[in-house]
Amino acid sequence: MLIKSRIALAVGLAAVLLSVLCPCAPAGSEEESSGEFQVSAVEVEGNKVVSTTTILAKIRTRPGDRVTQALVDEDIKRLYGIGFFTDVSAEIRPYQQGKMVRFKVRERPLVVGVVITGLRHFREAKVREEL
Repeated sequence: MLIKSRIALAVGLAAVLLSVLCPCAPAGSEEESSGEFQVSAVEVEGNKVVSTTTILAKIRTRPGDRVTQALVDEDIKRLYGIGFFTDVSAEIRPYQQGKMVRFKVRERPLVVGVVITGLRHFREAKVREEL
């Protein structure tokens, strides 16, 4: 559990670092000076098992809102926090009269079954009980 926490922290810090190194607005624009931008659309890409509706319910970035990069970063952390994804990122690009925010996710693999072999000292029922 400690390793998972450290990995999640490292990934979160990497996301924040990337957001600082990759600004979403060109130099000298009004959006850069205020730090806010208008969201025209929000999309989700890469999800197969977790529904888009579930993902959108977990984030605060909404079409029509003015948001900051910090809010998008918080949304990335929220999506990591639900535990369904191994990778989450956000792409922000011009779209209509504002920006499109596309959250790209990679889902954790599903465990379909467990095969237990080679037991000598424990019964299979006891091992399965501990799983």
